[in-house]
Amino acid sequence: MVERALSARQLENALTARRLDLTRVHLRAARFTSLDAAREALLCITQDGESFDQAAARAQAVREDRALFLADTPEHLLPFLVSAVPGETFLIEEDAGPLLVQVTGK
Repeated sequence: MVERALSARQLENALTARRLDLTRVHLRAARFTSLDAAREALLCITQDGESFDQAAARAQAVREDRALFLADTPEHLLPFLVSAVPGETFLIEEDAGPLLVQVTGK
């Protein structure tokens, strides 16, 4: 059915145009109760080489793994995730509390 609707070239062009939207990002996220605790965890990860899991556990942060397409990413996360490389860790201040994010794959 798709072959009849689009030629192979048209399909390739459509997918290329949406390449960024279709990029899947894998990440670890941890919600902290205080900005100071999140900043300390970020420094321990980036400066001291502590693992994300260790830093989150020490601060008793609520942690989860996520995989999402950039097209489905909340607007405020896009600037961070579009250019992020695997291993990069950053802190985002949200109404629900500070969120520490580490990109694990792209």
